[in-house]
Parts: sequence; C-alpha cells; structure tokens
Amino acid sequence: AMSKTQWQSVETVGDQSPYVSAITGHIKTTVPLIRDNLASSRKYFTQFCIKFVNSFIPKFIQSIFKCKPLSAAGAEQLLLDAHMLKTILLGLPLVGSKVNREAPSSFTKSLLEV
Repeated sequence: AMSKTQWQSVETVGDQSPYVSAITGHIKTTVPLIRDNLASSRKYFTQFCIKFVNSFIPKFIQSIFKCKPLSAAGAEQLLLDAHMLKTILLGLPLVGSKVNREAPSSFTKSLLEV
C-alpha cells in the first residue's frame, strides 16, 4: 500500500496512513503470540525484537526511496508515518503485555542506533 500511494498528489497531512495501521494491527496480533511461546526466556524474546527491528527498518527505508515523486505534503505524511512506526517499534517488547514495565535497554539502544 505504501508504494502504491500517489505521494505527489497528497495535499494535506492527516492521521497515520492505512499501511501504518495495517502494520500496527499485525504487530498487535503477532507479537503477543511470540512472547507467549518464548515465555520461558525473556532474553530470546528480546533478541527476536532486536532482529525484527534490524530487518524491518532497512526495508522500510528502501520503501521510502521508492515513493518518488513526492509533494511537500506527501513528504510530511511519510515523516509522520515514520514517527508513528518508530513509536510502535519502541514499544514492541511490551505490545499486549499485562506487565507494565519499560522495554529492555538493549532493545531500545539497538532501535535508536538503526
């Protein structure tokens, strides 16, 4: 959906794009299942989250480069979408968790380095 959007014809910046909502929905349904299956060792789940982010972000950046041509509003919308995805990814280890704690520092550090 991201590459099929006509970014040069975007005139106003709105809420997050439909592709961000789709990614968020997939994360919210899949991550809790993976966490539950790796419940015996939190470090394996943290490593999964790190590996996911390290593979997702470069693919997202590649997709951004394929979105040419852009209007100014289209670029602003992509910036908003990127910020929303970063926020979602920062909370990745905690998605659907009943325990209220911060994401492991090793995960947060690896996300901010990418």
